[in-house]
Amino acid sequence: RTMSDTWSESFLAMVNDVLDDIEEQGTALPRPVAAIRAFLEGERGLLDEVTRPALVHFDLWDGNIFVRRGGDDWEFEAFIDGERAFYGDPVAELVSLQMVPEEEFPSAVEGFLGRPMTAGEERRLALYRTYIMLILVAECKVRGFDAEQEANQKKWATETLERDFTAFGL
Repeated sequence: RTMSDTWSESFLAMVNDVLDDIEEQGTALPRPVAAIRAFLEGERGLLDEVTRPALVHFDLWDGNIFVRRGGDDWEFEAFIDGERAFYGDPVAELVSLQMVPEEEFPSAVEGFLGRPMTAGEERRLALYRTYIMLILVAECKVRGFDAEQEANQKKWATETLERDFTAFGL
């Protein structure tokens, strides 16, 4: 269902699947699901700027990247936890940079893209952050987290969604 001719069609289907899960669970979000869907639908043109997909892991952080000592340097060994991977906008890979201290963000982007982000890329990245936060909210019910972990993850994801929705004017 998420494979289509355009990135907007695929991405919106992916997000709608997660929103369907959240609705089915009866989980509250900082905005009504219908408003979130309508907002994202309005971003279709921006998403359609992506015409060449790439494999995106979408969960790159220290715990999912294995390196090993190779002589005097470190060498990449493996990625794990690929269940969130998809073919799509390469900029989506940068969503994990929300774990990077804000002052290091420009250097990390420069290392990944070889240049600063455009305004369109920055907005798309914010949309991808919305998507991962929705996933983090939805997965709390099915991952079997203890009460404290579930509360912490939901709080962080919901606060991030609130901040981003406000920035979007939603």
